[in-house]
Amino acid sequence: MDDTPGADFRIAYFTQAKFFCDLLNADPRIRAAILTTPTFSDLLIRFWMTLGKNEESFMDFNEPQGCPIIHLFLKLASDDDGRDVLYDQIFDRPPEFACDFAEAMVDRFRRCTSQRVSITRAIAIADGLLTATTHLVSNRTIKQRFITADYLTTISSTLNSISMNVINQQLDLSHYLTMLIRPIHKLFQMASEGDYRLVGNWKDIVTGDFLTLLIRIMSNIRPNDMAPANICVVMLRFACWYTVYPQVLRAIINKRIPENSGTKLLEHPILGEHWAGFRACLRDRARVHATLPDDGGVGTLCDNPKVC
Repeated sequence: MDDTPGADFRIAYFTQAKFFCDLLNADPRIRAAILTTPTFSDLLIRFWMTLGKNEESFMDFNEPQGCPIIHLFLKLASDDDGRDVLYDQIFDRPPEFACDFAEAMVDRFRRCTSQRVSITRAIAIADGLLTATTHLVSNRTIKQRFITADYLTTISSTLNSISMNVINQQLDLSHYLTMLIRPIHKLFQMASEGDYRLVGNWKDIVTGDFLTLLIRIMSNIRPNDMAPANICVVMLRFACWYTVYPQVLRAIINKRIPENSGTKLLEHPILGEHWAGFRACLRDRARVHATLPDDGGVGTLCDNPKVC
């Protein structure tokens, strides 16, 4: 007998999650009481970890207000006290559970690129998952489990795939790619802030095609659109700074970004100067890197494993 949860379980979990979302919105006192209850965290973990007949995570792509399980998870993850209770419930389980929990989040990012998900819905789901992930990885122990699940590379790759879907579906590039600025900036902040493994973070997002994504976004920003252009300038500067580290530079070189990528960016009134500077910097550093002996990646400017 197949006991794997099917459609009935999925509908029940979505309905229950939606009920709890409405309940948490009803009164701040109810919200505080529920979010800090171990039983609630345990229930949410059950929602989060249950798989369907095809080993898929439960996500509702059809709900107009978004997936209720993700909404409910975000409410708990964004509450400081509730999040601490969630950590306790995770670490009270067998050691390998925390890795499975992180993998369930990463799997949901991958599913954002499903063909039956609209671009607008995919961006909204990715943005919500990014917010929840940002809160969760504030805990050093759980962050290590997310690193094991290759979360930064997967998120970067997911956002890049969404941007490619915009092109493949021949949609309004400027409109949809500008919508991606928000989740891209969240990914950038998650990789760049704090004092832990910053170089490794940048290597991971570059491996997930972050630069290709950034070039695609910048190439479709209107000349008079100051806000997204200025955000991209900051991200481009950080990318330039981190190319000084061989492991980041190698990741960029391995992506084999065409030399003429972003050529029309040179004419952009805001981005042109910064893009020209980045290309020149990258070209010079790649030239120096090519003269170094191939030591299998042992030689590095960063010898601190806690950072790299």
